[in-house]
Amino acid sequence: MNATDKNLIQLRRFSEWQLSVDDDGPVVYRDLALVLKAITEATSRSIGGLHLLSDDGPRPFWQRVLGASRYVRTHLTLEWSPDGARLSFSDENNSEHRVLRDLTGGDDEVISLDRALQLIEYAIAHDALPSDTRFRYVR
Repeated sequence: MNATDKNLIQLRRFSEWQLSVDDDGPVVYRDLALVLKAITEATSRSIGGLHLLSDDGPRPFWQRVLGASRYVRTHLTLEWSPDGARLSFSDENNSEHRVLRDLTGGDDEVISLDRALQLIEYAIAHDALPSDTRFRYVR
């Protein structure tokens, strides 16, 4: 699957983003440039993981009664180590799409951290991914 098959990136339709790095609680940002700066700073550690989320509004009354008060939209998940990085984006249904290495016929999900950061930067700047980005649909 490539980036034109799914509308994975919808960052700009939100006004706030929650970034969780490792086991730290989420930090709320109102500026995507600050989100990118925080991601870049977090990835200076040798090992880690992060999630970028947004509040997608209240759930219907009957779901709130059952304890689920808000919809949460996952935008991306990044895990990295000295061996490489794993980056996934989520679509509007919260289905996961893992970025694949840019090899013809290769399905390796481990990419370089530099490549992952380039894709995140592009996604934030353009609210899209380069059309040649390949994914594996997970769920």
